[in-house]
Amino acid sequence: MTETYIPKKAAFLVRCSTDKQDYERQIEDLQHVADRFDLTVSEDNIFGEYITGKDDTTKKDRLSIIKLREAAEAKKFDVILVAEVSRMSRDSVSGRVYIRQFCNLGIPVYFRDKMKWTINPDTMREDESFIKELGMYFDGAAEYLKSMKTQIASGRRMSLRNNQLVIGHVPIGYKKRGGKDRKHKSELIVDDEQAAIVKDIFNMYIAEGGTLKNVAFVK
Repeated sequence: MTETYIPKKAAFLVRCSTDKQDYERQIEDLQHVADRFDLTVSEDNIFGEYITGKDDTTKKDRLSIIKLREAAEAKKFDVILVAEVSRMSRDSVSGRVYIRQFCNLGIPVYFRDKMKWTINPDTMREDESFIKELGMYFDGAAEYLKSMKTQIASGRRMSLRNNQLVIGHVPIGYKKRGGKDRKHKSELIVDDEQAAIVKDIFNMYIAEGGTLKNVAFVK
C-alpha cells in the first residue's frame, strides 16, 4: 500500500474580534488538525489579527492576508489551515479572490468546520465542487454579517428610545437608574450631585469669557 503524502509545513490563518480566548481557541483547534495530519507549525507561520466587519479586496486586503500571501509566495509553508470559512473572509468577492490566489500558488487550504481541502494534498488537484461551495459559504457569511449589523442597529435604536443607550462612559451629570428591574435599570437619569457641578462649570464658562482655558484656571 502506497503511503499518502502530506506536506510537512502548515500555516494558521486566525481571525477574531476582541476576544483573546477565541483567538487562542482557534490556534488550539488548528493545532489539533496539524497534529492529525502530521504537520509542523512555526510561530512565524501563524497569521492572525483582531478584526471586525467584512473585508473589501477592492480597497485593501487586511494585514494578515497580505502577510500570509507573501509567505505563500516565498514558499514558507505547504498548506494553510483555517478554523472556519468566515475566519478567512466575510465578504463574497474577497473570499473567492483569496481562494483563487492560493490555488494559483498551489497552496491547499483546509477548513476545519467543513473538513475539506481546496486542493487534495496527495494529488494536488483542485476540488472544484468544494471551491464552488466555498463561494456560497462566503455569501452566507456576508449575509449573516449584514443581518447582525441590522440587529445591533435596531437594538441601539430601541435603547435610545428607552433612554438606555450608552457608548463608553455614562455622561457626566447622569447615572444609571440601577435596581433589579432589568427593563429599566440601565435607563439614564440625572445625577443631582454631578448635575450641580456641570451647571457650575457652564456658568463659569459663560462668566469667564467662554473659553475652556479660562474655566480651567478659575480658582
